[in-house]
Amino acid sequence: MSDLQTAILEATRPLVKTFSWLKVAFSTVLYTASISLVVYFSLLGTLDWLVVVVIFVASFGYLFLRETRLAKLSAKIMEAQRAYVMTKFENATLYIPMLDRVASNVVLRRAALFITENGLFLEAFSQQNYSYVPKQSITVPYGKDFQIIDLSADAQKGYMVYHAKLLGSDYLFYTCIHAGLTELIQSFIDAPQGDH
Repeated sequence: MSDLQTAILEATRPLVKTFSWLKVAFSTVLYTASISLVVYFSLLGTLDWLVVVVIFVASFGYLFLRETRLAKLSAKIMEAQRAYVMTKFENATLYIPMLDRVASNVVLRRAALFITENGLFLEAFSQQNYSYVPKQSITVPYGKDFQIIDLSADAQKGYMVYHAKLLGSDYLFYTCIHAGLTELIQSFIDAPQGDH
């Protein structure tokens, strides 16, 4: 694995679904309050403090396990996507994970960029919801069907924002901020494009 590949993966890991004690604590309080209200009204106005403690502990346990699992799953998905691309395209030299924003969370997309000696490509994965290993994929070369229109850094959030066109539709995605990666992607944007 090249130094640039290692640097991109290391810069991406903290951006995607990382474990957050603050989120677990906030969600636990929210879950406890919501469930307690439902229990209170379903029991016609009676609620024991022991029931609230049980709801709190159960909510905390569930949310802690969920956040831990999601943090580990993101790392597995990223590695599975990289392995899939490198196996499918033996001449692939660089895998670039694509990110998306869902509410305030940054998550891995079911797509990635990769580079070969022939150019830049977008790989869209067909993954089952509970599987982290891609089963099949579609490859779109950079050119007529896939073009990056603009990229800009959001240094405050720690990622690059890409405005692209994919099969004629607007396509927004993110990657980690890395000077070498930005220069490489910019070289494809600046290169004259034919009908690839």
